[in-house]
Amino acid sequence: MTWPMAVTWLGYASLLVELVVLAVPSVASTLQQMQGRPTRRWALLHLLPVLVAVTGFVWPGLLAAWCALAPQSAPVLVVAPAVGWFGALAVVLGRALTLWAVVALRQPRATEFTAEGPYRYSRNPALLGLHVFLLGAVAIAPAWSTALGALVFALHMHRAVLAEERHLGVSAGAPYAAYRAAVPRYVPTGRNRVPP
Repeated sequence: MTWPMAVTWLGYASLLVELVVLAVPSVASTLQQMQGRPTRRWALLHLLPVLVAVTGFVWPGLLAAWCALAPQSAPVLVVAPAVGWFGALAVVLGRALTLWAVVALRQPRATEFTAEGPYRYSRNPALLGLHVFLLGAVAIAPAWSTALGALVFALHMHRAVLAEERHLGVSAGAPYAAYRAAVPRYVPTGRNRVPP
């Protein structure tokens, strides 16, 4: 196993620990959206994209594991040293950003939306961290399938973010509208207007 793949595995392991120990509920999670929806067809139409997205998210890690555990049957992944360094750095930075965002949300002062910590620069820093992490995992395990998995995950999560924004627009009203106007959805622009 190469050291960048080991970094990818550690990134996924830290994500598992985060989900178990530091779980943060979503204001528009799939389970919450399913409440009060009795039809199986509705559930299937909403759960299928979630399952596809989760598969897309874990696929780079599975491919890295396959390459490490069964190198004779795995696809040959040639990663230049610079790409390996980039991928490992992206995995570490992505996980660090996500953990910073999760810890900020778990603070006693945190509300449905907060302008503390990384939330002063991005409305979705935890998700941005997951995307940076996945970018690194795809760089470390380059294949069309890993890139497709990451793309499916990104599109699904963008859809979930839009649902959360609609929910917060209704439930939080003017304070959320002001926050939304001041802070970009994903990537910080350096021009946020949230006061310190």
